Amino acid sequence: MQSYVEEHFPHLVPQLVAVWGRPEAFKALVSGLLFDTRGGRAGWPPEAWEEIAFLEALHAAIHPEGGAHPGRRRTGRLCEVGQLGTR
Repeated sequence: MQSYVEEHFPHLVPQLVAVWGRPEAFKALVSGLLFDTRGGRAGWPPEAWEEIAFLEALHAAIHPEGGAHPGRRRTGRLCEVGQLGTR
C-alpha cells in the first residue's frame, strides 16, 4: 500500500529520498514544499500536509542535530510511509 504522497505526488518521492539523512537539505526541501514562495498556489490536500509533517517529525527524531522547522504544527496521526525509509 502506498502513502498518499507516493500515490498522488510520486515526483516528490525521489526528492525526499535524496535529502533524507541530510538535515539542512531536508529542512530546505520541506520548507519549500510547505510554504508558497511562488504565489498563487492552491496548497496541499490535508492528507499530503499530514504526511509531509509526519516525515519532517520523523526525520527530526532520527536526525536531531538538524531539528525541525520552528513553529510547525505536529500531527498525532501516523501515516503509512510506504517505501520512504532510511537509506
